[in-house]
Amino acid sequence: MQVHKNTFKLVALGLSLLIQTTFCSVATRIDIRSQSENLARDTAGLTQHIHVPLNGYHGTLAITTGYSRSCDPESITRAFFSSDACSGKTITIKGSEVNGRDDEHDWVAENFYLANNFVSEISLKPRIEQSITDVNLFFGFNNVIDGLFVRVHAPVVWTKWNLNMCEKITTRGTTSGWLNTPPFTTANTTKLLSSFTEYACQELVPTPVYSTTPGNIRTAYPLTVAKMCPCPAKKAALSDIQADIGWDYMRNSYHVGFFGRVVAPTGTQPNGEYLFEPIIGNGKHWELGGGITSHLQLWKDPVRKYTLDMHINANITHLFNSRQQRVFDLKGFGPLSRYLLVEKINEPVATLNVSPAANLTCRTVNVSAAIQADAVVMFSYAREFLTVDFGYDFWTRTCEKLSDCSVDGCSADGCSADGCLVDSCSLGLATELDARQWRVIHGNETIHDLGTTAEVILNESNIDYNGARTRGLSHKVFSNIAYNWLDNGTWVPYLGVGAEIELGQHGDCKPSACCHDVAVSQWSVWAKGGVSF
Repeated sequence: MQVHKNTFKLVALGLSLLIQTTFCSVATRIDIRSQSENLARDTAGLTQHIHVPLNGYHGTLAITTGYSRSCDPESITRAFFSSDACSGKTITIKGSEVNGRDDEHDWVAENFYLANNFVSEISLKPRIEQSITDVNLFFGFNNVIDGLFVRVHAPVVWTKWNLNMCEKITTRGTTSGWLNTPPFTTANTTKLLSSFTEYACQELVPTPVYSTTPGNIRTAYPLTVAKMCPCPAKKAALSDIQADIGWDYMRNSYHVGFFGRVVAPTGTQPNGEYLFEPIIGNGKHWELGGGITSHLQLWKDPVRKYTLDMHINANITHLFNSRQQRVFDLKGFGPLSRYLLVEKINEPVATLNVSPAANLTCRTVNVSAAIQADAVVMFSYAREFLTVDFGYDFWTRTCEKLSDCSVDGCSADGCSADGCLVDSCSLGLATELDARQWRVIHGNETIHDLGTTAEVILNESNIDYNGARTRGLSHKVFSNIAYNWLDNGTWVPYLGVGAEIELGQHGDCKPSACCHDVAVSQWSVWAKGGVSF
């Protein structure tokens, strides 16, 4: 009988590990397209002023001020939490002793320093808001080389990212946690946290040092990265500076131009402190590439001064390595395993130090993307001084390539003189992982189930870099209407307004070849004015 029991245990463990290896991962961050990369907004309203057959030196200054807001919170929620988010809006947290809990979707409360009969519901409505002021300069140097042009633009951006997280607590809990040691036992339940928000945002723990016995000091560490907060996070900065130099083959009814592009990263750098982390720019990537610009006159009425033109513009760049601080899940322990509690092993004296896994899986990594492309097909109708533009924009960024920064000349804690991040990831714990000092309490632990099998010792190979990769793809329609004072002589002012709606692609992540589609759906409005000379 004992043989059969042991055989059954081995089979059960094997099946549980097999199930773990086929988990679908979730996105660990949302990475929107850079605020500088918007070919639709850059092109609209300028058809009478740039890439036109003028003699000698000429130029255009355009200033665009606009506002955008994301419009599909459920898709953002599902990207982060998959099917755990009911209808893409709510997450349920229940202790392991709560009757009727859903072991596939409910989160185990004990992982968040909460009691084992705690119950709450987290509602989420993520929103990204942005205010952009873009200065765009275009210069034509026909006096030097016929068709030579230079373009530079740099948006100043203010952005607010808000999870709109709200916790509704049903049962605060009166029984113990799950580690069976103070302050997690029944006698110490008053020292457990009283809400998920205290764990996820406020960096609180039941008792920071819960045993001071000499040789047996025990510490509970707070969550300091990948935090989820009810309050918005805001940033303001100069987004990437784009600079183009190119040449146009120009005729009255059409033109074709080619240009090279370099992008200097002046925005902000991801540091992993928040799950819903505000970013300005492309994530500190240098970019190099080029593109085309063209137009063809489809129809002209010389008497009434009506014209209809078609414009096709596109650019493509490579995003070089950028060192970023990110937080990763653990291989084999399911999505959101960065929020599991893990314990530290100290020899020869056994202690019990407890920490969210995220504090250990925070890493400085090299991030690159092979291709980013942006293309526009636009029709421009002009009647004397008035122009109306409408068109379609396609944008994509291929799947990121991630690699451990320590493998490429950067120390594991992110400190180096060659451009790595200065701040260590989280409480200095990230440097301890490969020393095999930490373990998952049970081998088949997930955020949904406390598990039952033997503990697993963690090291660097457990970090799921591959499951955290993202890519982007979106479709956009846009329009702009402008008035151009073409009879004003040498200086030609113009003023217009425009709008766009962008639909980001979202798809399921397959375990065998995972790359998360995280493009954000959003709408934008703007006013654009300037002067040509």
